[in-house]
Amino acid sequence: MPIDYAPRIGLHLQNVTIINSTPHTFELLEPNVVEMHLTNCTASKVFLNPFVSELVIEDSNVSEVIPHSMNQDEIFSLEEIHCYGTQISSIPCNISRLIKLQRIIFIQAQLKTMDFSMMNNLNDLRQILFDDCSIVEVMSNETVELPKLVDLNLSNNQISHIDTKRWNTPNLRHLTLDNNQLSQFPYVKHFPQLISINLNFNRISSINMEDVSDMNHLVLLFLQSNQIVQLEAFQPIRLPRLASIRIDQNQLQHLDISKWDMSSLTLFYVNDNQLDRIVGFEVLADSLLEFNGTNNPWNCVWALSNMGNFYGSIRMEWAKYC
Repeated sequence: MPIDYAPRIGLHLQNVTIINSTPHTFELLEPNVVEMHLTNCTASKVFLNPFVSELVIEDSNVSEVIPHSMNQDEIFSLEEIHCYGTQISSIPCNISRLIKLQRIIFIQAQLKTMDFSMMNNLNDLRQILFDDCSIVEVMSNETVELPKLVDLNLSNNQISHIDTKRWNTPNLRHLTLDNNQLSQFPYVKHFPQLISINLNFNRISSINMEDVSDMNHLVLLFLQSNQIVQLEAFQPIRLPRLASIRIDQNQLQHLDISKWDMSSLTLFYVNDNQLDRIVGFEVLADSLLEFNGTNNPWNCVWALSNMGNFYGSIRMEWAKYC
């Protein structure tokens, strides 16, 4: 492995096999190498030196990334880690040493379980993306402290339950949990800055809309392709900035939005349910721009007298047979 590098360069290893990788193997790198990329490589372990600020591993047979330094007090420079198509089965057990880490992205890994409290020392962490990582369980044994986390994406896993009540992530803006096996709407009231919630393609059957009421920054609420039978609301619902809501491809038979304050709503999809009417539909008259209500057994008398008022002013798809 060459050691004569120009100052602050990136190292890109492609189609390389490292047999019996050890800390010494990676110590051959001089401190001026700050970006390390491995593509189509084989190395059972990648030992991360303190001076690397970006690590990218793509389509490689790597099972473990280990931050390594003989000095236990040394500060690691890593700000971003990207792993695509690897055999990695866990995040580094000493990940809390990566105190400068801002972004961690794993796509197509084999993580299985995830304990976010392991990251509690990462006060600069802004993005977590674990997409298609075979995650079955999200553990919550301890309080999760991630004060700067903005974006959490756990799409395309097998998560059936996630308990967020002990999460202190006051700046979380995007929660993406689509394509999992969730049967309950997660607790989100303590995420006051949330802008988007994506729970498409799960197994949720019932939602109490009071759980999202008064979330003054929420703009997108996606609940497509669940098993939702009812959206409960015993108190008035206030979502002043909500612009898009998708509850299409569910099993709704009744929907009453007469007490919902959604004065900014522009897109409303309820297609492929069992609705014959939407109580309070007229409250959307001042904001709605696009509505899809196809494949519902609409009561034509109600539909013609209520939806007819929107003709010409919005893009509308509904019961053309009425």
